[in-house]
Amino acid sequence: MSVWDAAANSLRIAVDATLIAVATGLLLALALSRTLRSRPAQRAGRVLGRRSCCLWGSPPSPVGFGFLIAPDRPPLDLRSSPVLIPIAQTLVATPLVVRAVLPVLQAIDPRLRHSAATHGRAPCGCSRPSTAR
Repeated sequence: MSVWDAAANSLRIAVDATLIAVATGLLLALALSRTLRSRPAQRAGRVLGRRSCCLWGSPPSPVGFGFLIAPDRPPLDLRSSPVLIPIAQTLVATPLVVRAVLPVLQAIDPRLRHSAATHGRAPCGCSRPSTAR
């Protein structure tokens, strides 16, 4: 294997892990930024927030080593799979994405969301079809 093959492999793994971490981190931050009204939903949100950042203080080496040891029996024998390293890097990077994006999403004034809904914006962020012609 040449140096260029190793560099290309590292770049591919880094891009894969980044894309997965950004997607999961954004979805998790969106879920955590919503104002929940019921007590069970608030409790579930707090638990989800704490669980999402469990890997915040853990270094990547034990996570990677754990991935090499844990899934060693079929049907989850991932030791030779090319997705193992991006998944391990995603688990380490997702809390960083959540902690970077969550304060920004929580700073959005709820009145802006209400105003957008009043002017025809759907709750999901996609625009509603116009009924007036």
